[in-house]
Amino acid sequence: YFYVECDVAFTADGIPVLLHDDTIDRTSDGTGKVSELTYEQLLQYDFGSWKSASYAGTRIPTFEEFIALCVELDLHPYIELKKSGSYTQAKIQQLVDMVEAYGMTGKVTWISFSSTFLGYVKNADTAARLGYVYSGDATQSTINVAKSLQTDSNEVFLDLKYSELTNTGILRAATNGFAIEVWTVNSEKAILTLPDYVSGVASDFLNAQTILTDHSIVVTAPTCTSQGFTTHTCACGESYVDNYVDATGHSFVNGVCSTCGQATEYAWDMDG
Repeated sequence: YFYVECDVAFTADGIPVLLHDDTIDRTSDGTGKVSELTYEQLLQYDFGSWKSASYAGTRIPTFEEFIALCVELDLHPYIELKKSGSYTQAKIQQLVDMVEAYGMTGKVTWISFSSTFLGYVKNADTAARLGYVYSGDATQSTINVAKSLQTDSNEVFLDLKYSELTNTGILRAATNGFAIEVWTVNSEKAILTLPDYVSGVASDFLNAQTILTDHSIVVTAPTCTSQGFTTHTCACGESYVDNYVDATGHSFVNGVCSTCGQATEYAWDMDG
């Protein structure tokens, strides 16, 4: 797959369109909040000239047009629900239904800083792939939010700010079974120096996938040794020997936790 990210907003008359900002001021020759303008009103404005003269006359695209293009070009869309958005369960259902109508169910990823909006997606499609976006490291609080979004049939990952990522955060995510993707990485050097555990990169340029492919980057789960630790941690979160996190009543016999029965090495082998 090739991947593409978009931001979705709703017009005053309930039409989902692609727009990053809450207003059209920066990216068009008009002004006002998209939520207070109808789709027909928005069509009168030029949404291309701000970028380049070669895009002059471009009209605001609808979400449906975007999904249809993804089908045509075989693109996997990352659909961002803006934290400032006025989404409701009904509006999210509208988006999910549109994805289904174009045969794209299971072929899209939904991302957001808002766990509430991702919860709406989960309610509409229990198997939807969800990315919880956070502007920091993988804290325990972040892990707990991601866990709240899990169902028996979906995939939930952490979408973190790459400059905030730490070895401790990576280990915490791996221990709890969450993949990590990062944003926004715009240089080849930065992409190539990302930790091996990172499985996805958001970039403003069409270069991330090419760089990762050309350099044969392999995503692997971290080990205690590779991350500078000399201890081991059980997949249930408890550790033994020279703990780097406190054990709370768990005991280990031949490397197996007596509480959950998990062998310690499996905590880092994400493929089992």
